[in-house]
Amino acid sequence: MTTTGRRTIRYAFAASAAALILAGGLVEPSGTDVRLETGGARVEIGAWRAGSLWSAALAQAGTVTLDNVVVTVDAVTYRLPRIVFEGTSLARPELAALFDAKAPEPLHARLARLSATRVSAPQLVMEQKAKDASASFTYRNLSLENVQAGRIASGSVESAAFEVKEEDEVAGTGGHGRLTLREIDLAYAARLYAEAGGPSPEMRTLYGQIALENLTFTDDESATVRIGRVAVDDVRARATNPSWGEISTQLSKLETGEKASSADQAKVMRLVGELFGAMSVGGMEMTDIIGTDAEDKDSRLTISRVAYAGGETRMEGLAATSADGSMRLGLLSFRGFSFKPVIEGLSRLAGKGESEIGAAELRALVPTLGTIRALDLSFDLPSSSDPDDATKRTRVGVREASVEPGPQRNGIPTSLRLSVANFTADLTSDLQDSGLKTLADMGYRSLDLSWTAAAAWKEETRELAIEDFTISGRDMGRIGLRAVAGDIGPDVFSPDTAVALVALLGASARGLEVTVQDGGLYGRLLAQDSKAKRKTPDSLRAEYAATATLGIPMLLGGTPQARALGETVGRFLAKPGTLRVSATPKDPRGLGLTELMSVGDPMALLQRVDLKATTE
Repeated sequence: MTTTGRRTIRYAFAASAAALILAGGLVEPSGTDVRLETGGARVEIGAWRAGSLWSAALAQAGTVTLDNVVVTVDAVTYRLPRIVFEGTSLARPELAALFDAKAPEPLHARLARLSATRVSAPQLVMEQKAKDASASFTYRNLSLENVQAGRIASGSVESAAFEVKEEDEVAGTGGHGRLTLREIDLAYAARLYAEAGGPSPEMRTLYGQIALENLTFTDDESATVRIGRVAVDDVRARATNPSWGEISTQLSKLETGEKASSADQAKVMRLVGELFGAMSVGGMEMTDIIGTDAEDKDSRLTISRVAYAGGETRMEGLAATSADGSMRLGLLSFRGFSFKPVIEGLSRLAGKGESEIGAAELRALVPTLGTIRALDLSFDLPSSSDPDDATKRTRVGVREASVEPGPQRNGIPTSLRLSVANFTADLTSDLQDSGLKTLADMGYRSLDLSWTAAAAWKEETRELAIEDFTISGRDMGRIGLRAVAGDIGPDVFSPDTAVALVALLGASARGLEVTVQDGGLYGRLLAQDSKAKRKTPDSLRAEYAATATLGIPMLLGGTPQARALGETVGRFLAKPGTLRVSATPKDPRGLGLTELMSVGDPMALLQRVDLKATTE
């Protein structure tokens, strides 16, 4: 169960314990040292007293104060020095039965009758233990408003502080400011925790919203994270099998490290899959995130906003700085992702040994992939040769990048589109040393490149098409490629590698088109070569055109197609514009992949292909 769910149940235990004492037939409305065992929970109350609105039958609204309340649920203990209930109106038999472990009615049904206009506590301490780790949370000035039929309309906590320990050593400390909550279904939380669900239990709202301000956490290495605001909306949940409480108990007893047996690993996978599949979140938002390190004053991480809504997760305004440079990212978004296949796959693997888990089972664990999009990414790094010289810093940026996978078959996308728009970089000495000196020698001082790749498999025609593969550069030009391969059936997506390979070897080439558009690169190349060869650019252009016109036919066997291709390429080199070259097999069935791999004479292959070339 979530921390919030357990917190709300705690108040139900305390409120019910107070009502039970007051309805127990005592002459005076007060008492001390009360202990109640309620199955998996224990309630201890050091003292209690009723307010001035005490009624012997508790038929009217009243005020009840409890002192030194301790509630234990599994490995979590809640301590409240004082808790006040205002406007309670439960009949004596109902109060008496609320925590009766032998009561025939389930706890969630009894809690559904719990009502109070206000529940308040000046302090709440929650202590949680799990093997070698523990955590302690202290909440101040807690208030719940309008508890009706086991549902809390709204509530707040003024502030909180917490400490986390591992093996009795402090691993982190922190706290937060005001916390607010609304629409908490207390009775439903109790039901989820205690009762297992059927095959298809309904998903219901567990709480409408929980929001907190100024969350801070510092780890044992002096790294601190601050978040201005955190809000989670419309959390829905369903019953699990086993119940949430039983899952928590079983997980705490299972070994999950390197010593875990295959049986324990399988059980953990099933339980985790069941638990994650039992919750959904309508929306989440975190704003003004700052990460710092006391031991490294130059390092800082900031994020303006992280949010999830409408199936999309967004991170906005990321900036990371250090002594070694900086990185910025305007937006990173994920849309259409789903981990449902992972959750369902983990459940199916429960109880299976390693020898029973094959490629098909592992492929089934691949999540549903969605679109990834990034905007305004940039890096600013010092020069490796002269870190103190600002003019030599490496600055690289990307205006936009995206990955868009299509529907999946056995975990593999049947279509995929990749794009990068405006990859920019100054051609500094460091980048020139990385292999870009030739471009710098041509006079380029910076790069501005874009590229796109898109491919799709069409089941009805059994074709795989490279619909677009394009690379373009500012003041350079553009080169594009399109191709179609046929005889590709669904077996290429088989989890069995041997089956997929055989299916791939049966493919055939059905078409290829290449487009080249000059945008300035050819002219710079001519200018560079003219200096080296001591010729004018115009004379070199004519020389290259003549070489292509005569040389290509000689290389390709002197066929009419070869001569036409040579003439077209020659015209393009003489007057650069746009060149298109296509190759189509004469056989409508295409050229088999095995044929292409076994060809010994390229000239013989050209006899089986129609070549066309045009210029613009």
